[in-house]
Parts: sequence; C-alpha cells; structure tokens
Amino acid sequence: MALGKRIAAAQLPDGTYEKMMSPAMQGMMGQVSGQAMDIPLRQIARMANLKPEQLRQVGPGSLRDMMAILDPAHDQRMSIMLKTMIAGMTPLMTKMEPRLRDGMAEAFASRFTETELREIDRFYSTPLGARLAVESTLLMADPSVVKAMSDFTPQLIQAMPGIMKQVEEATAKLPKAKRVDELSPAERARLAALIGVDPASLSKPERPDK
Repeated sequence: MALGKRIAAAQLPDGTYEKMMSPAMQGMMGQVSGQAMDIPLRQIARMANLKPEQLRQVGPGSLRDMMAILDPAHDQRMSIMLKTMIAGMTPLMTKMEPRLRDGMAEAFASRFTETELREIDRFYSTPLGARLAVESTLLMADPSVVKAMSDFTPQLIQAMPGIMKQVEEATAKLPKAKRVDELSPAERARLAALIGVDPASLSKPERPDK
C-alpha cells in the first residue's frame, strides 16, 4: 500500500485541480459550450424523438438563434456562470485531493503486483518519470484533448436518437412510470409528505392524448 500511495502522490500532487481549472481551461470549456450553441434545432428535435411531421415544422436555425430571442445576454450569462462555478468548485476539488490519492493508492495496489509497483515507483523517481506522472493527470485538461473531445460532440448528437431508441427498446418490458393522477391515495400522501405539500395540492396533469 505504501508503494501505491507514493505513485498516487506522484500522479496527483497538491494543487493539481487548481492547475486543471486554470483560465486556459475555462476558455476551452467556454469554446465547447459555444460549439453546443451552434447545434441545429432540428438535431435537438430528433433527440426528442419527434414524429416526422413535427420535425418538418422545426425551423433551420440553431440553439444560438433561439437563445438570441429568449435571452440576449445568454453568452455573457454563461461566461459569468462558468467562471463563478469553477471558482467555487476549485477549493472543493483541492480539498478532495487527499481522498482521491487514497483511492488511487488502493486501485494501484489491487491492479498491479508488488514487482510492477516497484518498477513504476522506480521510473517515477527519475526526472522523466516524475514529469510524466504529473502530466498524465493534467493531460485530460490540455486544450488539444479538450478540443478533440468537443469535436466529437456533433457525432454524439447525431447518434443520440438511435441510442435513445435502444434505451426505449431495452426498457420496453418495464412498467410505465405513474402519473400523479394514477397514484393511490396512500401513494399521493407519501409523495406529498416527501416534497412537503398538501396531498390535495398535487396537480393532475392531463393525459397526452387529450
């Protein structure tokens, strides 16, 4: 376990997450978010499994075009939100680093033999090994890696309708989720208690076919 802890400490030294959430990373995340705004509304509609006649009614614009109408300050709002969220998350992630190192140490100990751990530790003790240990964690926040992941977004969006269809088929034999108006009095009482409202105040949504 001691070897695992040394290796984990080499890969995740103090302050790693602060480096990962640097201004450069914030900029890349902003670019990824911006790219998502350029997704055509028709692609988003396909993800919702709309009927062909409904899809034909969707305009040729993008999510950005829609938000320009609904929220003219959207880009500024998202930029401020991103910076604020990262600023708030960084101290929490930094505080979590010791526990992550413990988890990594346990994982190393379970996945590698004592001999293998000694070889890894020996390599990490060299200048090149020490650099690789640190960079291997920071690599996932590198702009090139983030860009490669963001370039995959359009393919993921395109594949989502098929994936959702597979999910629908895989769960077809499960009982359908209940609507509020289908609950028994006891179930309504339990639900109301969970969310802190009067059972009588629970809405009864109309059925989709009405």
